[in-house]
Amino acid sequence: KASTDLLGRLAGLGVDRLGRLQRNGLVEVQEEGLHKLMKLSSPRLRQVLLEDLKPSERARLHLDVAEALATTNPRRLGPLAEVVAEHFLSANRPARAWPLLVEAAQRGIRRNHFPQVLSLTRRALEAADSMDKAPLDAETTALHQRTLSLRGRAMLATGRFHEARTCLKEALDLGLPTEGREGRNTRAALGAAMVETAECNEAAVILEPLLQELEPGDPVRFQTVRALGNAMRLQGRLEESLRVWEDGCEAARQQGLPEQEGLFLLGFGQTLKAFGRLPEARKSLQSAENRLRVRDSRELASCLVELGDLDLLDGSYRRALARAED
Repeated sequence: KASTDLLGRLAGLGVDRLGRLQRNGLVEVQEEGLHKLMKLSSPRLRQVLLEDLKPSERARLHLDVAEALATTNPRRLGPLAEVVAEHFLSANRPARAWPLLVEAAQRGIRRNHFPQVLSLTRRALEAADSMDKAPLDAETTALHQRTLSLRGRAMLATGRFHEARTCLKEALDLGLPTEGREGRNTRAALGAAMVETAECNEAAVILEPLLQELEPGDPVRFQTVRALGNAMRLQGRLEESLRVWEDGCEAARQQGLPEQEGLFLLGFGQTLKAFGRLPEARKSLQSAENRLRVRDSRELASCLVELGDLDLLDGSYRRALARAED
């Protein structure tokens, strides 16, 4: 399926020729919004045409389509980046496909489409591996760093903590600049992954200076606060951890982000529980539950487990059982 505009550019199919093909029953034309899309009317016809194409002809056609799509509106290539990359890959042009796959992965990470990001970055690394093994120049090295950073962040978000740690550390070891946005995102994600892999001392070494660098409105600040609060709690630095969680709660309230506030209240309640301040811990965890109920999440499950543990300590076994089932 392709737009009639694109086919006109690629194959010189004007309105008269398209009309003739449509009248002969070879193609169907559909209108979608402002665009007319053409497709072959018969799956059998498609199969015959594809079988008749030599591999070299097929690769040339993929290259023509990729070039046409890439030049139609280069400033708004984002939504088409993955499609164009697929055509470049089919045309045996991995060097052209790699940056487009990374661009599509960047778009996916902004939309929290983490499985898609994992697929895109895997294909990006495969494209890189298939290229000539010449020494990496500065541009290729930067692209490799971005690919690893995006992949590591998606792994962290999907619970693959050890793989995320390896991927993010490799991105930084390759020389990813630590002061830019990509570097800050990578350091925050690496610190969070290290908390999950029980490397709290190493995580704190990364996260404490990073938190000092971040402006109050920086999107990565909330992730850094959560990771540092957890690292400090697990290190036994409970007073410092409480201060970090309190600062996070206040920032989330000021910005009107109740779900983020719930995440900080969860950490605050867990730290109070570690302190033995159980009534305050219960109050904080109940407030966290109310804010996290908007959707099912790993954090909501953790909150219910913590409350169930407090129920057990109180002898409220039925309530603890209900929370466990929930």
